[in-house]
Amino acid sequence: MIKNKEYDSEGFLPSEQKLLEKFEVSRVTVREAVKTLEVRGLVKRIHGKGILVVDNTANVLIRSITDLIATEGTSLDEMLEVRDIVEPKCAEIAAIRRTEEDLLVLREKLEIMESCQAMDNKYYDADLDFHLGIARATGNTLLSSLIEAYTSYMIKLIVSTPQSKVPIEQEFHYHRNILNEIEKGDSEKAAEKMFMHMSATRLNVQTYNADK
Repeated sequence: MIKNKEYDSEGFLPSEQKLLEKFEVSRVTVREAVKTLEVRGLVKRIHGKGILVVDNTANVLIRSITDLIATEGTSLDEMLEVRDIVEPKCAEIAAIRRTEEDLLVLREKLEIMESCQAMDNKYYDADLDFHLGIARATGNTLLSSLIEAYTSYMIKLIVSTPQSKVPIEQEFHYHRNILNEIEKGDSEKAAEKMFMHMSATRLNVQTYNADK
């Protein structure tokens, strides 16, 4: 019903009695179902008014994926594999769909990376925001939610490997090259540059782990 937007103009689901009649189940079943939806953040009970549908699907997805990563003990190799698959495609789509507002965000994050004097938290935050900005530029909520879900894990991934004294972006210009292709609207090249960036990240992590 929520997916099909079967609720009133104010966003409330039908009354408990109407739900009982519609699904032909017990009152206990309906109440348990509502509790489950509340826990997932999809509805909110408003005293005296009813059950309000909350437009929180993206946050629910983010929390679910983040919990999965935490509880399953996702390895670095698994995370890098996901990035290899997802992020070049994000860059490809972003090159086609990006707006001027999207480009402004990406340029701002890139400028921070290029101006940092060290690989510090400011640099890492801009790096992750840059990748999230590309995902959001696709206009695909699922893609951006997926990337946002693993960004906290990616911070651990980045800082766990030794970095050069000179910020990586100033030395190799991975993000600059990606943004150039997105600005030009060259989807194929944007995906290619992102994959090169992902490959370099994987090599850096694997080399570090092999030397440990």
